[in-house]
Amino acid sequence: MKAPVAWVLASLIATPAALDAQGDTVRATATVVGTVEVDGFASRWATAVYAESQSAGPPTPGSPVIMDQHGLRFRPSVVAVPVGATVVFRNGDPVVHNIFSPGLLGAATAEGGSFDLGRFFPGTEVRHRAEGVGVVLILCRLHPEMAAYVVVAPTRAVTVTDSTGRFVLTGLPPGPATLRFWHPLRAPATIRVDLEPGRTSVVNIRLPRLPVTSR
Repeated sequence: MKAPVAWVLASLIATPAALDAQGDTVRATATVVGTVEVDGFASRWATAVYAESQSAGPPTPGSPVIMDQHGLRFRPSVVAVPVGATVVFRNGDPVVHNIFSPGLLGAATAEGGSFDLGRFFPGTEVRHRAEGVGVVLILCRLHPEMAAYVVVAPTRAVTVTDSTGRFVLTGLPPGPATLRFWHPLRAPATIRVDLEPGRTSVVNIRLPRLPVTSR
């Protein structure tokens, strides 16, 4: 299997340092923008992107992330959240739905993040706190064709690509960082970058296909 090909460039445009309420200079942060290229049918799914660094503070949950059930599909089908964040599942269909997960992908035991939020009616919602780092498979017991993924990251610098494959990560601490990319139908990838204060790094990557395993 060929390794992912990526290009990393540092922007020449610097952002001036900001001032806090007391007029003191706040250390400038870094930004990463780029595009994740995924071909074929897999392009219908978003890619989760997050940045890890030793200089980053502990992850903060942030605002709840919404995943709707509409047209017998999860929308969006991939979300990325910091560990401890709340995911809100809404039933936008005229039928009863269920939310359950067999656990984190690759977990050795059933205790690896499994849960069942039960059935809920049209126009209602249920909530779940993402407590384990990893990829959580989301299913509906009443409609087995439905599937989605919640990528739980050990950092607050998380996002997913838009419909064109673009992503933006802002407010990153300067210094060495590791960018991680996850897609349900492609091999995960990792890129290491050196982030400069007040500057924007551009990362473009093509995710390789998953390796074919023989039985």
